[in-house]
Amino acid sequence: MSGQGLEQGPGIGVPDLTQEVGRVSQAGIVLDQGAVPLQSLEEGGDQGIESLGIEEEGLLGDVRSVHARFRMELMRNSTHLLDTLVYLLDARAERVSGYITGENEAVEALGADVEVDDSGGGGLAVMDDGTFASIDCVDPRGISSMQYDFVGTAGKLYLNNDDGEWRFWRLEDGEHVEADLPGIEGAWTWDDDYEDGFPNAARHVVALLDGDAENRSTGEDATRSLEVIVAFYCSHYTGGWVDVPLARPLRDVTITSW
Repeated sequence: MSGQGLEQGPGIGVPDLTQEVGRVSQAGIVLDQGAVPLQSLEEGGDQGIESLGIEEEGLLGDVRSVHARFRMELMRNSTHLLDTLVYLLDARAERVSGYITGENEAVEALGADVEVDDSGGGGLAVMDDGTFASIDCVDPRGISSMQYDFVGTAGKLYLNNDDGEWRFWRLEDGEHVEADLPGIEGAWTWDDDYEDGFPNAARHVVALLDGDAENRSTGEDATRSLEVIVAFYCSHYTGGWVDVPLARPLRDVTITSW
């Protein structure tokens, strides 16, 4: 058995990713999507996201809504935002409405001379567990923050990775009262926690190969993120809501990027 990391490619559609996941699975390869922000938050880093208990009733209760924000572009950057969101909620989008800005700052940043479909954008997603999620990836890199706002029946949680600010409010007698996050000490930092992302991901793959861990970030999960982005594009250009999983003709949509 061998290990392999996964990043969305320069021009990819849902069938391409699904075929790749199936191919490597049949070959006995462990496929880990390797989202650095996600891996830097998981067990093994200084700030373990698993200790927050977002997926379990307790800290937040039943999560009802989420607002997630990151920088443009959707394929180049927001895949990390969506990968983390899918992981934290352990849910899949059912209905999606999207908006595409048409802006792409990577052209200048990379000195590219080829036009691509990738751009800023975002939209709304109703998850299969009933959670309502809004995804905002329109800001340029220079003014952007990777942040999440979770609202649940027992409390609310704010995470901002750029500012290193994690805040939690417990719902008590109808009022939100700020409280410490269990298992979290100090501020999340780029210098320590983010830079631990790749080593943490590598250690996780090694543990998978040794049979000492379960894959927290599978290739199948990556297809969920890509489906949402494709649904944003389909919704924008058709002016309607899009059901997920995507119908076969929509699964053939390919979005070019770098």
